[in-house]
Amino acid sequence: TPTLDLATHSPRRSMGVFSLCAGSDTVIRDEFLSSASMIAIDLTGKTALVTGGSQGLGLCTAKRLHAAGATVAINYFPDADGVHQRNAAAAAAGLGERAFTVAADVRRSEDVTRMCDEVVGWTGRLDVVINNAAIIRDRTLRKMTDAEWQDVLDTNLTGVFQVCRAAA
Repeated sequence: TPTLDLATHSPRRSMGVFSLCAGSDTVIRDEFLSSASMIAIDLTGKTALVTGGSQGLGLCTAKRLHAAGATVAINYFPDADGVHQRNAAAAAAGLGERAFTVAADVRRSEDVTRMCDEVVGWTGRLDVVINNAAIIRDRTLRKMTDAEWQDVLDTNLTGVFQVCRAAA
């Protein structure tokens, strides 16, 4: 069975980068979770951080990483109502051992730095980062405000940069 070796030289220097290009409908998610469709990898002893990991493709990815043996940090956006925190806690509880939650707004550099520091503090390492946190503002260009556009860029683009930088 093929394995993926993520040798580390420091707690943060070795990072696996995975890009998952698939739709989010149930059929694709079920296929994604099917063992028959996956290359076997052994991530035992590794730590993975999944931003936006409490639902959709992020949750599917967290489950696959956990099934491969990784300790999984499930990031969530700290919304005022606590909805994302509850979803992330349920996701981590569903995975059981080797799964925990970590709050951070990926748009904020200080949040991202703290998040990565917490993951390394709790597990001693950070080997894999999945940049999955994203938002969509489903409007036509004429109706989209500058603030909405900036939120999309800050989350979907700047957030990826900040997480990669903090995890490196």
